[in-house]
Amino acid sequence: MFLMKNSVKSIFSRAISMNRSSYQGLIRARQLTNQSINTFANQPEDEKYREFLDLTKIDKKSFSNLSRDEQIAKIDEALKASEKKDPDLEDDSSFDRPGANSLYIFLVGSLGLLVGYLVMQVNTMRHQKKTSQTNPQSIKTNVQGQALIGGDWQLTDTKGKPFGSENLKGTYYLIYFGFCNCPDICPNSLIKLVKGLQKVRASPEGKYLKIKTVFVSVDPDRDTNEKIEAFLNIFDKDIIGVTGKHNNDKDLKEMMKKFRIYSTKMEYEDIEDDRGKDSKGKMKNNYTIDHTVLTYLMDDQNNYLAHLGSNLSETDLAKVITENILANERNKIRRL
Repeated sequence: MFLMKNSVKSIFSRAISMNRSSYQGLIRARQLTNQSINTFANQPEDEKYREFLDLTKIDKKSFSNLSRDEQIAKIDEALKASEKKDPDLEDDSSFDRPGANSLYIFLVGSLGLLVGYLVMQVNTMRHQKKTSQTNPQSIKTNVQGQALIGGDWQLTDTKGKPFGSENLKGTYYLIYFGFCNCPDICPNSLIKLVKGLQKVRASPEGKYLKIKTVFVSVDPDRDTNEKIEAFLNIFDKDIIGVTGKHNNDKDLKEMMKKFRIYSTKMEYEDIEDDRGKDSKGKMKNNYTIDHTVLTYLMDDQNNYLAHLGSNLSETDLAKVITENILANERNKIRRL
């Protein structure tokens, strides 16, 4: 009985000490057993009990003389009156109070994220272990970082002689794919490429670097040897021009495949000017070429080092070329 009295007193004390204490006290009182209410009602000297009765406007003597059911009814009546007076009041033990749901969702969400992260890490470790056991060769290739771009190739230069990757062994080279009738992209790319190489050669390291430039025409049907040579002389006479026998030449197609170069013929539709017309006014070679716009930097053993996008400036081109060549030379020394 003593423990029950202390328990009831503790509940009412906490309720009275809180803001909105009258409503909170009523909530607690309604949750008490009938025996607890009667037990506490027999402690008229308790200060907290007197305060509770005063807040709830329940007469102490009348409340003590009431039967068990009447006492509960009185509490319910006071509770409903408080709800009507201030509907925003809530039981502080309820999850409906402001902020409770947010905290609950946050905790559950955080736990879910943590579990998901741990599952992902375990799956990743399992996959890596499985890969290392079943395919060690692929890991070795990835670690080495060798890109599957380029390879042995051979076409024909502007003198009509065979020319290919074997002729470039022992020197770094840049290789660009385009066509002589290209209105703007190819000329702009070649201009930047030539100026970028001039910056490389003017640098302190430049005099030690042997770099050549190769232009591959993807349109040999129109780009004759003479036309390619005249076109390249506009930019730099040292550029090496090569191409195939015709647009569907097997060697040309195979080389483009090795360098991941896309190229397709696009027919002109009806046009009002003389583009594509011969001397008699008839349409001839009425098309353009859509192709990949990339320059590749290859090392002195015909291995891919880097690709140079058309968005790079002359300064950026020079920097990428120099840094990749020097890094490759350092790696050679380490492998000795």
